[in-house]
Amino acid sequence: VAVRDGEEALEAAQERAFDLILTDVMMPRLDGFGLIRRLRDDKRTREIPVILLSARAGEESRVEGLEAGAYDYLVKPFSARELCAHVDAMLQLQQVRRESQEALRASERKFSAAFKQSPLPMIITSLDDGRMAEVNESFVRLSGYTREEALGRTSKELRLLAEWERRDEGLRLLRDGERVYSFQARFLPKGGGERIGVVRSALIEIDSRPH
Repeated sequence: VAVRDGEEALEAAQERAFDLILTDVMMPRLDGFGLIRRLRDDKRTREIPVILLSARAGEESRVEGLEAGAYDYLVKPFSARELCAHVDAMLQLQQVRRESQEALRASERKFSAAFKQSPLPMIITSLDDGRMAEVNESFVRLSGYTREEALGRTSKELRLLAEWERRDEGLRLLRDGERVYSFQARFLPKGGGERIGVVRSALIEIDSRPH
């Protein structure tokens, strides 16, 4: 799809899911840098790779283009063969990225189903501050706390463990890169009484943060 300027390019990208956009830096109404900024500000077009074409050579110009959000920067003059090679490489990279994202989403769906349906009480805890990011139904039944009561709070705040210091020490060891295999703990459900259980842990990443 060919358009006359940056504004038309933006409108076209918002109407159709393009695999790739080629844009010159110099365009009327909206230049290449402005187009990239507008594309990155819109969640519908944020992930579309952009190859920026420019007559400005040199490392500084290339860095400026990449920092603006271009995936590639091609300096004029270039041959049709060179342009096609860049386009082909970018489309292959986009395909790999798309397949990787789909595999990750499938993995996350499986993990989410296993977490929710597990007969074992399970908690996802932020390693940054020790607060609960998610709990499953088995945890709710065991502890007596609703999901809403648990999320965003620590075991100490809930008085969930008789020896909460051991859990804090385990989190500290995990932050330091050490492994915590398991330890026995006394749980204090909301309704009273006491349960004895074994705490086991595994590290996962959510939104690039350790849990």
